Amino acid sequence: FRGAMRLAAFVVVLLCSAQCVLSSFAPPAPLPPFAALGEELGCVFDGSQQQPALLLVVGRVDSSHVRILVDGLTTAARKLTYTVRSNAPTGNSSTGVIMTVGTFTPGAGPKVFQLHTLSADTPYVVQFSAQHSNEQAGACVSFRTPPLPAPSAAPHGWRMVVVSCDRSYDRPDDTEFLEALALQQHQKYELMAHLGDQLYADLLAKKMGPNQTFEAYLQGFRDGYRRQWATPHWQSLLRHGSHIMVPDDHEIFNSVNEHILQSEWKGKQEKKTFPLYKLSTFGCVGTVYALAGLASVYEYQTQLMHDVPDANHVLRHGMTVPVHGVFSAFSTGFVLLDTRFSRAFAYEAAHPFLGAQQLQDVVHQLSAWSQPQAAVNHVVVLSSLPLMLPQTYMAQLVLDVEGDRYATHVTHAADLVAVLQAAYTLQLQLPGQVALVAGDMHHLSTGVVCRSDDREHCLLSLVTSGVTKGCSALDNLHLLLFFMTMFQLPDPVCTDPTVPTSFRLHMDSNATLLNNYVVLQVHDHSLAELSYETFVRDVPADRTQRHWAFQHRGLVLSACLGLVLCVLGLLAYSCYRIGRKVCCLIGRGGHRRAVYPAPKDKAA
Repeated sequence: FRGAMRLAAFVVVLLCSAQCVLSSFAPPAPLPPFAALGEELGCVFDGSQQQPALLLVVGRVDSSHVRILVDGLTTAARKLTYTVRSNAPTGNSSTGVIMTVGTFTPGAGPKVFQLHTLSADTPYVVQFSAQHSNEQAGACVSFRTPPLPAPSAAPHGWRMVVVSCDRSYDRPDDTEFLEALALQQHQKYELMAHLGDQLYADLLAKKMGPNQTFEAYLQGFRDGYRRQWATPHWQSLLRHGSHIMVPDDHEIFNSVNEHILQSEWKGKQEKKTFPLYKLSTFGCVGTVYALAGLASVYEYQTQLMHDVPDANHVLRHGMTVPVHGVFSAFSTGFVLLDTRFSRAFAYEAAHPFLGAQQLQDVVHQLSAWSQPQAAVNHVVVLSSLPLMLPQTYMAQLVLDVEGDRYATHVTHAADLVAVLQAAYTLQLQLPGQVALVAGDMHHLSTGVVCRSDDREHCLLSLVTSGVTKGCSALDNLHLLLFFMTMFQLPDPVCTDPTVPTSFRLHMDSNATLLNNYVVLQVHDHSLAELSYETFVRDVPADRTQRHWAFQHRGLVLSACLGLVLCVLGLLAYSCYRIGRKVCCLIGRGGHRRAVYPAPKDKAA
């Protein structure tokens, strides 16, 4: 099997080398322009500041409340003063009205700063400054509170940027596309969703090695987030708008799941080793490392949404607070679906994909949003893993090769169908659209998810992933062949034997493996329409052949299959000829007869 895969990959490269000069590529879509919400109040991040003294992330923002993650990177940032300004209708548009002044003391790790009693539908700037220090440690964040839920106030449009998979920690020179996203300066966005693999901690595991303390591992994870997010391009994004995050596997290590952790973790704190197939990659790193990774996800991602336990509580009790969540803003409901951590740290055999509590919470909330008093026009379900990719048999292949279960694995069918059925029922009631938006799989694809008996009321499906070149399937020939096969096979179908209907993903033909991101938006003049734009990086010069191969995957796979069949035919024919010769030689050797000289004449 491996030989056939390598042969097919070789053929892909060979065909691309011969044909890429004949192909022409469509020009990529231009990057959308963005601007900081705080520009009108004078809050602009200085990109020349290579190492900020503060790591700041604006978390969840509602009509009266905001959560801001503050992580001091220098000693000067250990005690801060803050000033809150707003561009209220009575205020000056350049300086704003000073609303609040106070002090705030960050902790040894990231800490959440909160403001309450804010005004709805108002832009704000929060300025942080170091107290009693000559060292520069000032920074500002900006955000806009959403309007009050309708019918208390008239709803208006919004924009949300959706990204996933960033490898700039272990590949610091691979930030070209991310910087292009950060430098756009014309249009505004209210929300930014980060759908998994915000940090690739695989290299951290190798650097820290085995047999470290929980505190050492946790500090290593903190340093990883600080190294990646305290860069100019990330801070220019994270300090503005509102950022919501759904973690995935690489925040701890690749393919973290219940099979790796549950066999050794429950009720035990001593250091353990991962199963054999992980030893070659991560060495003897055990559950203490995984718990430190969970604590860091709580600190840097989950507490952007709600309060979390401290690190010592995580070490003693494991995962006691879920990383999933729901909220509504701009007359839109948002579901943060945890497709990874609940089953890795709190596995339930009866609900192996989402767990009983999360499944109940999500289905109940989707049902609640169908009521008219909820005043919700659209619902966006955000998850790290795509809910309808890949096909079931391809998911089984991933399990056999990687030891990981995707959402479409047959064991997850009951949970998945329950969520899809609740989303479909909601779609029948909403004036707008239900959208399933995911990341993780290193490609961009769009489509619709329809129930088998209804092609009219379908769910929008979007997959976006890979803001750095290292998070592109074009970087790996095996992944390239996997995705070429996946998009050439029939559309995925999700079926639960206990339910009479099934769901099918009808994929569009615009899939690409290039770096990308998606912008969801609702326009003021069309509040009942949820639209999206996809933005793709230019084709890198060293990836043109592989990009051509994916775009013409039908031709390439047919050629590969034909070549493989020819090679197998030649091998079979060669074996047949060799077998005949061997049989002849064996036959002659077993019935050898004496040879006499021919007689000279008849008399003789």
